[in-house]
Amino acid sequence: TTSLTLVSVNGEGADEASVKTKEIDMKDIETNKEPVPKLIKKIKENDPNLTILKLDGRKTIGESNWEALFEAMEDNTKLTHFSAVKCGLDDDMVVTLILALVENEDMVYLNLSCNKGLTDDTGKGFVKLLKQSNQTLKNLEFRKTKISNKLVEKINKILEERDEMRRQAKLQEERQRKIESLLSFSASDDVARRQSESVQGTDEPDDEYLSMSFKSLVSGASSKNTKQTQGSKAGSATRRKNIANKSITSGASSKGRRGGGNSANGSVASNRGL
Repeated sequence: TTSLTLVSVNGEGADEASVKTKEIDMKDIETNKEPVPKLIKKIKENDPNLTILKLDGRKTIGESNWEALFEAMEDNTKLTHFSAVKCGLDDDMVVTLILALVENEDMVYLNLSCNKGLTDDTGKGFVKLLKQSNQTLKNLEFRKTKISNKLVEKINKILEERDEMRRQAKLQEERQRKIESLLSFSASDDVARRQSESVQGTDEPDDEYLSMSFKSLVSGASSKNTKQTQGSKAGSATRRKNIANKSITSGASSKGRRGGGNSANGSVASNRGL
């Protein structure tokens, strides 16, 4: 069972956008029975109604027709899924397909299972293709071929890493979109805020606001004057008190000096009397 995208089959139209969104089982797709030359023509003309081509079991297709079919895929941008299970393909036939996929950027699924003629030469060719040029293939199947398990595992690892890289890139892209959206919203909000502030700044204040502002100004000035007056009075009182204290101290000192002089004079007179 292989999950694929349900798209146009055998010329029946389908929405091209559904190619990478709706998954189905490849077993539900019927093998295309149209003549190979007609299919080659459709592929060359980039028929939008041919997006899945299943040729499973068609062993009667000649080598030259396979080569022409694969060459037509090189420039095709509509065909995204191709299955050629049990068709008698060998390494020489598939070389043309590998070369076509070097330039093809739309093929995402390829099933070449049950072709015993495919060996490690084909496996190595696909490893080189995936590493050096093709970045769109997501699913390759080589069941029941002669391609070694080692090469198949190597191919699967490349595809798994490619899917993880795509997943990470998608997550990063989503994060970037969210960041840009937030930045855009913030910038718009800031512009709106600035415009609002600018408009408010140009409005003339009303009479009530002016009255309140004037009262606040007068009240502040009055309070300031009161504090200055109280400070001046307190300073004057302090200065008068200091002056009084100095006068008292000065008087006491003078009196002490006079008293001391009289006592000395008395002592001298007493000595002289003796």
